Amino acid sequence: MVDQLRRNESDTNLLRVFSGHDVTLRPLLFALGIAHREPPPYTSRLIFEIYEKKYSNMKQPVTQSADGKSKFFVRFIYNGVDQTRRVSFCYKKFSLAKSRKYCDGRLLKEFVNDGLFKIARASSLNQLCDD
Repeated sequence: MVDQLRRNESDTNLLRVFSGHDVTLRPLLFALGIAHREPPPYTSRLIFEIYEKKYSNMKQPVTQSADGKSKFFVRFIYNGVDQTRRVSFCYKKFSLAKSRKYCDGRLLKEFVNDGLFKIARASSLNQLCDD
């Protein structure tokens, strides 16, 4: 998602909708560490809200500002309730700063690139899909 935002040169708001079933949602909720009922209730929804902080000097990498802080931030909403503080890879960061509402976008990217494969005991997307 963050890489898709990088390619989006526009300053307009963007909405993308993807749909699935409980068999798709359940493993995603488990991987993120979000507590849920089994199976997820009918019409359940998981929303990833991605926010971008604007900087005047755009020579730095898109995912970070010049001071090394994240440029992208994420909120996770499950069935209308903000679950960001409960997401496994955001939890420790929120414990340190209780007033924060958003998860650092770099943490999501690290989770997708590394953490997700550890949970699935796979080393690549091909291995994950073949098993």
